[in-house]
Amino acid sequence: MSDLAFITLICGALVFVWSAGMALWPRGMAAWVGAFPRHVWAGRILAAVDILWSAWLLLQMRFAWVDAHPMMVYAAVPVVYVLVILFVDDLLAARALGGFMLLAPLPILESAFVHPAVSRLIMTSFAYLLVIFGIVLVWSPFKWRQWTERWINQAPITRAVGIFGIIIGADMLFMGWFVY
Repeated sequence: MSDLAFITLICGALVFVWSAGMALWPRGMAAWVGAFPRHVWAGRILAAVDILWSAWLLLQMRFAWVDAHPMMVYAAVPVVYVLVILFVDDLLAARALGGFMLLAPLPILESAFVHPAVSRLIMTSFAYLLVIFGIVLVWSPFKWRQWTERWINQAPITRAVGIFGIIIGADMLFMGWFVY
């Protein structure tokens, strides 16, 4: 199994499960999606994941200063985390999800770059969509509510969005198993 197949299966499973939740339990998902941007622990956990992943990437990039002072990076991680929790706590979950959406495309793009199939461009496009949504969420996390309030408050529309997402997730799972 190639790296692209593995990553496509993970992305497809996440999209499929999330969308199935919207299709099967639209009211419950509406409450969760509406409360997510201000959820304290979701924001803190996602922020911790983002900061740890960013520090790991920084250590892997082979910058001269970082190579000479790796302990500074290790020491900066908890300091940055505490500063983020203290000073960027408003809508932290949405911002941290945006940060995750900025970090997640890296493995997708790295694995798609070396894959010979032309259909790799589907996952490349998915990765760049994640980057666009991530930039917007980090820059203006209030957009989460603007994007979701149009469809999340009406159960039939939420269910339709969930069914659309199930189709996307199933397509990704199919590509992960049979194409890549």
